[in-house]
Amino acid sequence: MAQVMARRGITLTEAVRRVASETGQLSPKLMIMAGFLRVVRSLVLLLARIGLGGILILHGWRRWQEQGMDSQIAYLRTFATPFANYAAWGGTIIELVGGIFLIVGALVPLVAAVVVAEQVLIIAYTSWYKGWNLAEVNGGQATWNGGWEYNVILGLLALLLVVYGSGAVGVDRLFRRRTKDEGEDAQPEPEPRQRLERRTEPRPATPATSTGTGTPSTAPPSTRDRSTGPAPSENTTDTLIRPRG
Repeated sequence: MAQVMARRGITLTEAVRRVASETGQLSPKLMIMAGFLRVVRSLVLLLARIGLGGILILHGWRRWQEQGMDSQIAYLRTFATPFANYAAWGGTIIELVGGIFLIVGALVPLVAAVVVAEQVLIIAYTSWYKGWNLAEVNGGQATWNGGWEYNVILGLLALLLVVYGSGAVGVDRLFRRRTKDEGEDAQPEPEPRQRLERRTEPRPATPATSTGTGTPSTAPPSTRDRSTGPAPSENTTDTLIRPRG
């Protein structure tokens, strides 16, 4: 079953939804599976947020307190980075503030998108010239190279948070409506075929009335609203009384 799902590009959550749509309800096993998937996904997103946010905070703190902003600006100028002053301060603020936001789960998609853009700019201006490898091994000794593989990993991790958000554990959860994906244990909406079957269900027959000949007949539905009262007579209005002679 897993191989068939992989060939068709169907996730386990999507398979649960399709089964629920076809059957019209979720079985107890499917409900347990759906709940388990939600817990696992939220746990993975929480770990990703804490890991990425912690790394960003450590980087920003080191740039600001240990290395100093002057050294950061001078480092960016060696690569002819435009607006080196703003780039150094902007990157530091993004890492410090953005890391805190990611850990607490606030504005996760937006902050993660900014982190992705930061990693792309770092690769474009400072890391691309150094090659892929983060460290080089020569003669049994590893030397720091500063390649861009590390930035690629951070960017992809941030991209994961852009797509899936903060998960169930986070500040964003408090200000977000319950989505269909989070309400998998609820009854799914009927498929169009099921809606059509409900609409085309036979209606109860109209009770028959006797016509006096012994043959029951069905009274035709009235085409006039009874609330408007009886129809006026043809000779009761617009009648002129002409004098004789």
